[in-house]
Amino acid sequence: EQIQLLTYGKRFGMSRQAIINDDLSAFTDTPRKMGQAARRKVGDLAYAVLTANGNMADGVALFHAATHKNLAGSGAAISIVTLSAGRTAMARQRDAKSNGPLNIQPKFLIVPVTVSGVADSVVASPTDVSQANPAKKNTEFNRWTVVADARLDEDSTTAWYAASDPSVFDTVEVAFLDGNDAPTLETMPGWAIDGIEWKVRIDAAAKALEWRTMYKNPGA
Repeated sequence: EQIQLLTYGKRFGMSRQAIINDDLSAFTDTPRKMGQAARRKVGDLAYAVLTANGNMADGVALFHAATHKNLAGSGAAISIVTLSAGRTAMARQRDAKSNGPLNIQPKFLIVPVTVSGVADSVVASPTDVSQANPAKKNTEFNRWTVVADARLDEDSTTAWYAASDPSVFDTVEVAFLDGNDAPTLETMPGWAIDGIEWKVRIDAAAKALEWRTMYKNPGA
């Protein structure tokens, strides 16, 4: 897989009069907020990898039921049964050369905020929350770390994802120019205005490096 960096940036100017009358501390707040926005952009790029479901180097979408076997055939809500199905699908992924099973284990359950409460209750209970019998064991207990993000809600309030530990297997790579993950903030005397101009930029990109290490269920 190849990653191509792009530059993201924004410019902001403040007139001399506004600086003199800066009762709202915009002179100091604006650069800080621009830096925060740049950091959020990096998160946007990472989650867009999941929601956009772009093609991998083999010409097939990241999540594909028939070819990559990492997309549930039909959407279903988070439960012990569906989590177990996702975990099984990842474990049964095969090595490209030897064709042997990779036994990949998921670590993260990535969900929209809408269903985060359900996700927390399913994975945090030692017993099966769907059963009236309190003695029935929850086989998914403590197997997952729930990660909830509202960016996913913008695409779907039901779809959920599984991902392995990125320190063990390749998942989504977030890359920066020369490894610099902090936004660059520059100031200069304003040319278009009589005042000061700021420019913030960051060079970044996000790309899925491997499809075997991730799984998607459209939810229900």
